[in-house]
Amino acid sequence: MTETDHLSTDPLAAFERERGRLFGIAYRMLGSVAEAEDVLQDAWLRWQGVEHGMVENPAAYLVRLVTRLSIDTLGAARNRLTDYVGPWLPEPIVGRRVESLSEDPGDGDMDGMVALLAQDATLYSDGGGKVKAAQKPIHGAESIARFLVGIRRQGIRTQVAFELRPAIVNGRTGFVTLVEGRPYNVFALDTEPGRIRGVYVVANPDKLGRIEI
Repeated sequence: MTETDHLSTDPLAAFERERGRLFGIAYRMLGSVAEAEDVLQDAWLRWQGVEHGMVENPAAYLVRLVTRLSIDTLGAARNRLTDYVGPWLPEPIVGRRVESLSEDPGDGDMDGMVALLAQDATLYSDGGGKVKAAQKPIHGAESIARFLVGIRRQGIRTQVAFELRPAIVNGRTGFVTLVEGRPYNVFALDTEPGRIRGVYVVANPDKLGRIEI
């Protein structure tokens, strides 16, 4: 048996070879790192019980398995989301960036903030009912700028020291706001040349516990 043959028939090797792809499928469907990891654990347990010699294409089999398990999990999650407070956003997956980031987008003034935003931009803020957040999407550059400037001014009034860390958030340009060294919220930006079209803010503390930055 060649090394290639061994990799194609060894259950662990076949699963590990597809792990990144399988996690991506589960995460995109569920929007939760924890639930995606649970699906992969369930898929691994089921994969161990399969007659592997009868599986012609392990990768395709595993994709179908994870997709089916994710659909089952999604059905249960929908029942929980009916009671979710405000917009729901996926749990952020945060990667580091080395660039520096100014703590003033437009020095906190309305004109400077509006200049960064497309006129038809939309902001979604997910607090999950646990922290203060916009209960509905905010549309338009001026409305978004007013909301963001208000957050900054509130921090100044309460003397809360915010630290901004640039990051890649779910594949987008973004940053993490830290308060006393802990993640306070996460921003992901949907950009086009010269403008920000979408702003996604995750502030629900239940979704920030896995962030390391």
